[in-house]
Amino acid sequence: MSERKAIVTNTISQVLVRIIGLGIAIVSVKLLTSNLGTAGMGQYNTIATYLGFCVILADLGLFSTSVREITRHPEKEAQIMRNLLYLRLITAVLATLVAAGAIFLTDYSATVKQATVITSGFIFFNLLSGIFDVTLQTRLKMQFSALAEFAAKLLGLLLLWVLVRADASFLLIAATLPIGAGLITLAKWIAARRFFSTRQGTSIDRDLLRWMLITTIPLGMVYAINSIFFKIDNLLVSSIQGDSAAGIYAVAYKVLEVSLFIGSYFASALKPSLSRSVGTNPKEAGKTVEFGIVVMLVLATPITIASLVFAPEIISLLSDASFSTGAAALSVLGAVLPLLYLDMLLGEILVAADARKQLLIVAGSMLAINLTLNLLIIPRYSFIGAAWVTLTCEALLVIINLVLTRKYAVYRLPFAAIAGIISAAALMYASAHYLQPTSLHFILILILATAVYAAALVGFRVINLRNIKNLLTKQPVVS
Repeated sequence: MSERKAIVTNTISQVLVRIIGLGIAIVSVKLLTSNLGTAGMGQYNTIATYLGFCVILADLGLFSTSVREITRHPEKEAQIMRNLLYLRLITAVLATLVAAGAIFLTDYSATVKQATVITSGFIFFNLLSGIFDVTLQTRLKMQFSALAEFAAKLLGLLLLWVLVRADASFLLIAATLPIGAGLITLAKWIAARRFFSTRQGTSIDRDLLRWMLITTIPLGMVYAINSIFFKIDNLLVSSIQGDSAAGIYAVAYKVLEVSLFIGSYFASALKPSLSRSVGTNPKEAGKTVEFGIVVMLVLATPITIASLVFAPEIISLLSDASFSTGAAALSVLGAVLPLLYLDMLLGEILVAADARKQLLIVAGSMLAINLTLNLLIIPRYSFIGAAWVTLTCEALLVIINLVLTRKYAVYRLPFAAIAGIISAAALMYASAHYLQPTSLHFILILILATAVYAAALVGFRVINLRNIKNLLTKQPVVS
């Protein structure tokens, strides 16, 4: 199997599993919103956001660095994995304890603080599960990770349903966060153990540990800053506008979050290829980037159109009438998705090039801009303003990344393909808008409009049917 075929197969298989898993996410959000209301949903989202920050802070960039180094030096995999496990266990325990204590230094309510302590185990399990993803990613076998997550989340949904039916307290419902993370960790261990054993390696290499920390900490800082950049508006809406506004925004933002997995999986699938070619073969890296840009835009655009046309229906599907004002925010956030996908891809180039200084400067600058704009706009425009700030900052970040990455990969923007994608998107929008007044359910309309989009992509030669056929056979894809 060619590497490009492996990349696409790896991505498509994960996407298909996660599309099925979207049903679980939709039902979970529906259960939460119906049980917690806008204020309770705001508190729940605040806790989940805080825990997510802690995970990113404690990750230290170990995932990306480990994948890159194992790809470049596969003979050292056992040694790297042994030291990674050692580091991860230490950071996971410390992060869990620190997060549980640090929440009491904030001004959050007693309920949020108590629930955070109860749910802090989410951090430990989330960090631990990343070890198994390293092994699966280097082999382009992340479909096993996706299947593991799907199975675990299905069990988590069942538990949440039981608690909601029993009219359980907020604290018990919040406790599903660490339980779900624990189930995912167990499922990923089962999926990955055929590829590696934690007994690999004979001892801890202190020199390697020191090198890993020196290499990963700057990258970890970048990921931490980027995470704060991406989610800080959620916390600011909560602190400035209150729990109810935060809860409404959280449901709209959830659509953006659950859509990120497609771009994230594809960008991750490109890690091994970019790690080998960036810096050593810029032209080959450029081909990968051009291919990635087209795929990212093709994948993101239908979700953007869906958010623009069916924002009220999507919010209604996920919640109830008390969350309806979030539709305006969703319309804006939907337009953010193609930009986010491109930033994921371009960011992988800088990671592969080990451009730590540039990554830190860009991440810090964008966080400062994002924070300043949100502090100025949220008090007046609430979560609608936060959504517009997100769109503005992501557009600026794409421009910056396009400039920076030209140093490490020789590529051109595929304007012909982009024009074809825009034209196909216009046909999808027109089809959805035309069918919207009919009696058809919006999901059926969305399926029909997406079919029009796919056919248009083929008609405009953005998608080559011969190459799709090759990807589904053993023939290599011709660049």
